[in-house]
Amino acid sequence: DSPLPKGTLILSGSFNPLHKGHIRLGQAAQKVVKEFDDKQTENKAKESALRPVIFEISFQNPDKGEIGNEEAQKRVKQFADAVDGPWPVVLSTSSLFSKKAKLFPGCWFVVGADTAIRIVDPKYYGNSKLAMYTEIMRLYDAGIRFVVGARVTSSGSLETVTTIKEAVKALDPEIWEGISKCFIEIPESEFRLDISSTQIRQNEK
Repeated sequence: DSPLPKGTLILSGSFNPLHKGHIRLGQAAQKVVKEFDDKQTENKAKESALRPVIFEISFQNPDKGEIGNEEAQKRVKQFADAVDGPWPVVLSTSSLFSKKAKLFPGCWFVVGADTAIRIVDPKYYGNSKLAMYTEIMRLYDAGIRFVVGARVTSSGSLETVTTIKEAVKALDPEIWEGISKCFIEIPESEFRLDISSTQIRQNEK
């Protein structure tokens, strides 16, 4: 069984360091998902409650390597003093979303568009676009969704769900038609992230 209630919003990251963009992304996801839930409810007179947001730090990252216990605890402590906090945090050893979904069944994942692009990248599925499609559809059938916020890259380009759509359609238009329902977009008017933890670390040098 999942240690978290079904429908919990999970925002995964390295949080090295945590910054206000992470918090704002979680809050924007809550608002957008509430609007989504309100549209789905049969009782239009009753508003849906905000879903809880929990931040997840993985000891392993497919692109950034592993972190030790001491470093993990240091990053966890950031959430106690964060804006509008303290915020709940969980630690895991799950590096890929396919594994996170098994650890937190029925939860939805909040991601930046740069992370969402990696979710649809066949290289994480044995370089197979069919395996990518099959896995994302499996997640969809298991009740998993990805709530995606806009992200400005280091080169200054803006990545959104449209960026993901174009990347997948370049592989196979029919694949996007199938997996598009797994992605819920946070409008740019609600959130966009123009700074990264990497940039903050570089500025501190």
